[in-house]
Amino acid sequence: MMKVKSRRMQKNTNNEQSAGTLPWTEPVFQELADNISDGVYYINTDGYFIFVNKSLSQRTGIRTEQFPHLHFLNFVDPAYRDRAKENFQRSWKEKRVFLMN
Repeated sequence: MMKVKSRRMQKNTNNEQSAGTLPWTEPVFQELADNISDGVYYINTDGYFIFVNKSLSQRTGIRTEQFPHLHFLNFVDPAYRDRAKENFQRSWKEKRVFLMN
């Protein structure tokens, strides 16, 4: 199983972000993310992927257009899914990140 580091990005407060869109619309972000060797992703408040970079797609063998149909819990070891789901929900509610040790 691939180990993934996660950081929650702050959304742009100048405009509202809808549930299925990225907070960055500039092609610059897409190009930067696609040239990073680490996997980069963004998920919506429901836990579904709305962006993955080329590296994450290549590492998983999943095409980028398939990711919007996948939930992040599909990638979490079953032994940790309940805890990951709880931390994810708390993170959005409390606007902070919870690390699993």
